[in-house]
Amino acid sequence: MSEEIKRKRTIWNKILHVPIQGGRELIWTAIGAYAIPSMEILGMPADVGSTVFSASSFVTIFFVLIVGVLSDRCICSIGKRKPFIIICVIFVIFAAIMQFLSLKIEDQATGAILLYASFFVYDLFLWTLQVPMYSFFDGEFQ
Repeated sequence: MSEEIKRKRTIWNKILHVPIQGGRELIWTAIGAYAIPSMEILGMPADVGSTVFSASSFVTIFFVLIVGVLSDRCICSIGKRKPFIIICVIFVIFAAIMQFLSLKIEDQATGAILLYASFFVYDLFLWTLQVPMYSFFDGEFQ
């Protein structure tokens, strides 16, 4: 492998490591810190929020398997894992927008549904992000 290719891989690894590994953990922390005050403002019971995260975890069990199989068989020009990493990050950004908008909507019921949906999408795609991310890092660092 040429030095230029090795150098590009090294730069790509450094660029990806912080927002994916560290950023994912920061997002989960922010969800926890933001969720309870948001739920109180919208008058939502905490047990319903827990149910949403439980349902998301159940769906994630199957979704992660599907993403794993698809990423193993992917023949995209940018790599096997990068398309799935990018898609997961896009959905996490979409969940952040939903969470932000949930408090801006005047109707509390609609805001609550949007907040619950953002919790579901966050949890689903943050867990799913681990499948291609760890496979990508494993292949790049060996």
